[in-house]
Amino acid sequence: MLFAIVGAAGNAILFIFSLIGLVIMTVYALAWAGHCYLVVVQGTAAGSDRVGWPDEPIFDWIVRGLFPTSLVVVLLGGAAILARALGPSFLPNQPELRFLLLAVPMVWLLFPVAMLSSLASNAGFSIFSFRLLWRLVQLGPALPLFYLVTAVLVPAAAALLSVGLLTRAWYVLPIAVVFAGAVLLLHARFLGRIGWMLSQLDFRSRKKAPRQKDQEDESPRPLHVNDPWAEPEPNPLLAPEPAPGGYRVVEIEEETPLPKTAKPADPYERDDQPYALADEPLPEKPAPEMPPVDEESVKRELRLRERIPEDPPPARPLLDGLWTFPFYESTLKAWFWLGLSGLAMGVFARAALAFWPW
Repeated sequence: MLFAIVGAAGNAILFIFSLIGLVIMTVYALAWAGHCYLVVVQGTAAGSDRVGWPDEPIFDWIVRGLFPTSLVVVLLGGAAILARALGPSFLPNQPELRFLLLAVPMVWLLFPVAMLSSLASNAGFSIFSFRLLWRLVQLGPALPLFYLVTAVLVPAAAALLSVGLLTRAWYVLPIAVVFAGAVLLLHARFLGRIGWMLSQLDFRSRKKAPRQKDQEDESPRPLHVNDPWAEPEPNPLLAPEPAPGGYRVVEIEEETPLPKTAKPADPYERDDQPYALADEPLPEKPAPEMPPVDEESVKRELRLRERIPEDPPPARPLLDGLWTFPFYESTLKAWFWLGLSGLAMGVFARAALAFWPW
């Protein structure tokens, strides 16, 4: 009996430690995933092929990284309210399944619209915009292709994570977190390209907009010219002022010239004779060493002179730099930390499930 009590207490202690580690790693992993997602969406929507990762303090990117998570939480709250309202008529005896069937399609459909609406809004947080929805419809097949691709990738990542966390096949967990990180980067990249196409759509509409024509029936207004240098017209009511006294010529006596003095000798006066060259040649000075040439600086200078953009926009937004984006040199570090943080969260989750005391 005593051993059973001690074993139960040790199991509860391990569960508490696993739960604390799971909470800490979940917050860190979600913040880092949201930070990566937000940076990729904003950089790609701006037309950059290689997204630049800002060097920010950990507190700043954790706060900003929780923004996409907050959008998901708001959508899940809406799904919970809708599931509660449909409880008596839709799966009344299965509330978990009812919430799952409503939450997954709602997040899948509305999260991209909410993200683009928030990025395009001046307020910074907007769930839905009718103007943005109309612009998305104008993109044509790009939006259905986005939903089709994400409908395949996201469930595949979720299925691998479920196998690695809830079954005995623990060895699937590293593969699942790496694949889930790649799916997250691809989803953000695809959504960023959608945002870039929306900006190009607005640019073309502004370029094709006709200029406002002046009204032809409006008569031209007379122009009044004011010459500041013109002489004022005389006023007949005022008496003419007397002319001021003028100048007069005064005779000046002839000045006596000053006596000439001897010019002092100039010690710095040069001799009229030219200088002769010395017989010995002057020592030769060594040529100055040229600094090493930096190829990147030269290429950058040429781009600035020829006005070539450093990161040209993609010619084919849905193909160029989309599917190979996780393998970019600038993206591998973010992908590595996504997989590592997800793996740590998965290990603590499996430990919490293994030491579950109830």
